[in-house]
Amino acid sequence: LLFFDSFDHYARNDIDKKWSFRSTLGIATGTSSLYAGAGRNGTTAFQFKTANGSGQIAQDLGADKTTLYTGYALKVREYGQALNNTFFELSHNNTIKIGYALSSGGQIGAWLGDFATFIGYIPRPLNQGHWYYLEFLSMIHSLTGQLQIRVDGATEFDFSGNTQVGTVAAVNRVSIGRQFGGVPIGVPHIFLIDDLYVCDNQGAQNNNFLGDVRVVALMPNSDGDT
Repeated sequence: LLFFDSFDHYARNDIDKKWSFRSTLGIATGTSSLYAGAGRNGTTAFQFKTANGSGQIAQDLGADKTTLYTGYALKVREYGQALNNTFFELSHNNTIKIGYALSSGGQIGAWLGDFATFIGYIPRPLNQGHWYYLEFLSMIHSLTGQLQIRVDGATEFDFSGNTQVGTVAAVNRVSIGRQFGGVPIGVPHIFLIDDLYVCDNQGAQNNNFLGDVRVVALMPNSDGDT
């Protein structure tokens, strides 16, 4: 398990104390924020929209990874008219390796690079105002790579083949929103994110899909034993 977040234990202006990067423009314009009570369990959720370079948070993983499992709850709070609106990216330094975007019709699509090579869409759309638990397998290899998307535990998309962009077959940063490259054409969608995890395929535990999980922030209520 490399990283996880409940989004419940810090304020909007403290996002960069938890994450490696946040868009200061997004914070200033209110396009990215934390909303108490907006989470899927009545807790806090992170809201963002990818417009004018705003709405992104990103986490450095501390090492190159060839395989990542990522999961989080997502709700489209409001659909815009963006053709393909990026909500999740994997990058190596400043180079996008894999990007996932939501079409204007609500289907998740997968791309290699900065919208350089289209891989495919999931068949069913995501409805506005409904929580879904999304999970992504992103395995980078020039021959035996794999991209898999699960929605509420069901495999909706599975691709095997070349998933490598450039000479580096690895990623070292995960981004919620659009950190690098251009912004979508048209009015962007508004997203809510909750209950996030990121893990790799190493170790004896937490080395695969974790399923629909709830991430809870437990606060101390008194001093403990010394």
